[in-house]
Amino acid sequence: GNANEVWSVELNPVDGDFVPGTEYLEFAVPPWSPGQPFSQPVASIEFSPNGTLFIAERNTRYCHAVHKGRVIEYTGATTAWVQTPDTSGGLVHAVGNHAQGGSLPGQNSAGGVAADCDDSIWATGDALRLDAGNVTYGLQHIAPCGNDPPPAPVTNSVLIDLDGNLSQYDKSLLGAADIYPACSCLELIGEVHCPTEEGGDHTFDFTITNNSGQDAHSMILHPVSGTTGISPATHLFSPALANGASETLTGFAIQGATPGVPACFRVILLTADREVCCSEEVCVDIPECACFEVLEAEVECVPGPDGVVDKAVITLTIFNYEPYTLHHAYVTVGGNKALDPPSGYIDLSPGIAPYSSGTFSFTLCNVVPGELCCFTLSVHSEDWEECCWDEVCVEIDCDQVEPSDDHCEVTQEVVCDPATGAGTITLTVFNTGAVGKNYDWNVSSLAPSAACPVALAASDFSPPSGSVFVPAFGSATVTLTVDCTKLHADPGGQGGCANYGITVCESGTNHCFTCTGIVLAPGVFGLLEGAPGPYGVEVGGAVEMSLRLVNTTGEQRVVDYRVGSSLAWPEFQARSCCDAASPLLSETVLLGPGETLQVPHFAHLPEPTDATTIVDRVPFQISISPPGERGHVIDALLEVSPRGAPQPLVAVRSITCVEVEHVGWQVQIDAEVSGAALVRVESSLDAERWERARFAAAAGEEAELEAMSTGGGSVRFFLDMDRSEQLFRLVAEGD
Repeated sequence: GNANEVWSVELNPVDGDFVPGTEYLEFAVPPWSPGQPFSQPVASIEFSPNGTLFIAERNTRYCHAVHKGRVIEYTGATTAWVQTPDTSGGLVHAVGNHAQGGSLPGQNSAGGVAADCDDSIWATGDALRLDAGNVTYGLQHIAPCGNDPPPAPVTNSVLIDLDGNLSQYDKSLLGAADIYPACSCLELIGEVHCPTEEGGDHTFDFTITNNSGQDAHSMILHPVSGTTGISPATHLFSPALANGASETLTGFAIQGATPGVPACFRVILLTADREVCCSEEVCVDIPECACFEVLEAEVECVPGPDGVVDKAVITLTIFNYEPYTLHHAYVTVGGNKALDPPSGYIDLSPGIAPYSSGTFSFTLCNVVPGELCCFTLSVHSEDWEECCWDEVCVEIDCDQVEPSDDHCEVTQEVVCDPATGAGTITLTVFNTGAVGKNYDWNVSSLAPSAACPVALAASDFSPPSGSVFVPAFGSATVTLTVDCTKLHADPGGQGGCANYGITVCESGTNHCFTCTGIVLAPGVFGLLEGAPGPYGVEVGGAVEMSLRLVNTTGEQRVVDYRVGSSLAWPEFQARSCCDAASPLLSETVLLGPGETLQVPHFAHLPEPTDATTIVDRVPFQISISPPGERGHVIDALLEVSPRGAPQPLVAVRSITCVEVEHVGWQVQIDAEVSGAALVRVESSLDAERWERARFAAAAGEEAELEAMSTGGGSVRFFLDMDRSEQLFRLVAEGD
């Protein structure tokens, strides 16, 4: 009938011993109910950084009676502790959803509680969940201010079974919990910038938050590794940086840093009397500086006649890190995207001087609001002898009419072959519904424009219409040919251009959508034999491909062409396998009047490194750019054939999208693991900067797992869709 109690005793600050006579009753633990006027012993006492006190009971009344322990929260201080009142019908911090013998659910504490920096807690508990095939004994994360009341007290909690066996009852085997590392006394978030002059230092802009519990009057930055010094090394806060307050600081020089090597330094906060109130080691990544940096990317959406956005004017401000002036730029896009100007060439006159910035614009066509569009930007010196390139991604951020979930894609630029007098169009129809459907399609959108003045008729396409069945969550492809006679009839001999579109309608409904492109018969163009492939290539080997360059004009012409990929794995070589390989191949050839030239080139896949993104299919593009004329892009694929290198521990078999009620779209990844391994998922937007992604083990669950342990065989992951275009990869660690 006696309640358990919590007492305190003072400590001698010199030797840490107890001070006699200072014992003090802080509070009595409340009974379960008036009919049961007793409580369980307190096994853990925990203080959060904000001073909140948590206690965790552990049942000792008799063997295996483990469902009579609570976690209780108190606020205040000595002589004034106040218990957080229970919610209606349940505990504020309910541990588990099991209820024993008619008692409240959530009384399953095993005696362990640990407070995180935000006043959320981790508690140990028995029978956190007792569902068929899901028997959870272990850790529960409870959000600040508690969890949901019955009947679902663990709805917004994270539950972890500590031995990973969801069929085993680990009753009475659990104990205490703690969090490592402890909460930091400061938070520092910032960005490192490349040097703005030749031989200069990297600069660091950051926001610092004081969590020390005291006002900080000054700061010292002392180098530890990866840097010889920080300048300025000291900073005086004016006014003082109060506890919990933040301040943004800019222009700190990181001296002697090495690109790719983290720079670590100690941040020391001092009080007004120069006492240390916080000392933390902070490390920042020193970037491998590209030849340019995008300082700002502005997107201006351009709606079409129907009010739906289909174009965007992209304005980039870049900083030139090269010691030469940038005079030329090329933009290369893939997929169904197109450019204006179509060649992708941008004149940067009068140029962007070394270590200075410049601004230019171009139009990106066939965009969808909300999607992330990526393209390759290469910049060149005035004599074209020096160049570099990087991938740039911009979000089409505009509020316009969203397109239908069902959609189509067509060959964006159909290049006519003068040898056959025709071009080939690929139409792909996508069904995002859970039921297979029939779709009717027909050639449309043939009106000429200033950019493409030639008018084609539906009769120039074969076939001009048709029907196709598309399975649930699938796609189907149709191939058409277009007669290019009208385009080759250009009296100037420079070729012609015509608009075209294909309208697709779900059979028997007015649910229609249109995708558009152009038919191009340029005077100078290129054709890749066998495109788009895929072209088989072994790891460590190369595959030869033949590019046919054609000049249909009566004049001598210069042709620039570039070969590159959005992934960093492949390298390209021109003419001979003995030529130097590079991620971006840039070549110039001279074509005589009416001349056709076969240009061999090689795609090489080096042995992968730890930083290599290994995939089964590698996209690449060839950009044909006659100076001063309309150019075009050839999209193609490399297929990684049976490899000379050892087989990977994990291989992706399929990636699909599934729609789950109340959750939305999720990405389902099915893979095969060849042995015992710990497998995780990483995501990226640019195939270079990968971050660990949380995933769910079953469809419809929130993505909250970080890794999956498997003995081998088939594995499946579900990830929430938060972008319209995203890259994923699996990483396996095993023996």
